[in-house]
Amino acid sequence: MGLTTFGAEGMCHRQERMALNYVEAAANWLRKKGYDKIGIMGLSFGATYALSAAARVPDISLVISLSGYELVFEGVDNKGFSEWPAGHSAYTWNGKELPYQPYYLDKQSFMQTYRSAKEQYGEAMGRAVFEHSLSHTPPAKCYIPVENICGRVVLIGCRPDTEWDTCNAAVRMKKRMLDNGFKHPIDVITYKRGTHLTLPEVIPCLTLLSMMHSEGRKHRRQCKKVRINIKNRLEKILAEW
Repeated sequence: MGLTTFGAEGMCHRQERMALNYVEAAANWLRKKGYDKIGIMGLSFGATYALSAAARVPDISLVISLSGYELVFEGVDNKGFSEWPAGHSAYTWNGKELPYQPYYLDKQSFMQTYRSAKEQYGEAMGRAVFEHSLSHTPPAKCYIPVENICGRVVLIGCRPDTEWDTCNAAVRMKKRMLDNGFKHPIDVITYKRGTHLTLPEVIPCLTLLSMMHSEGRKHRRQCKKVRINIKNRLEKILAEW
């Protein structure tokens, strides 16, 4: 099933204060329908959402993070294609905002950082925004407690990711889990090619999604091979699950 976290009727229309309890409600609904295994998969902010939710909803026994990160960041407000800091956490749990890592940028500085990156690289790059944020040491409470997840964790990332350093974040999350006695399987899958918007190759339009980034335009064949490989590996993981 697909789960909408913002933008729908009765929900926040921005990527901020997105309720993790939507996952809890979905898991309860699936249990009532007779499903004995519940997994969750997300991309980018959706991946950090999935990890954050799975750390709090014990019914989830498989988490697949595509281009995710280890921290809860500040949410973003938007109008059209313009975005800026929301001044609130990206996520909530039981009506309370999760502790978050701010961007330490005001609206104009945030937007200018994106514009400067686009002028320099020819495409929108959020990495400069996140690197600026991370120049301020994140408090421990902002890290996702991935060690609380009650099932297998799959962390997938591509090294040319222009949003954040998802590959090294995956390695750090694995270490955190192991250091805390995590008993479930952990898969860290990284690729030398691919973009932030890398999904399993299941529908043709994913090529167009990949081409939003210069990496996807310059290395179309390699990026497609990555998506096919992700599809094959996830099919195997799902069969084992």
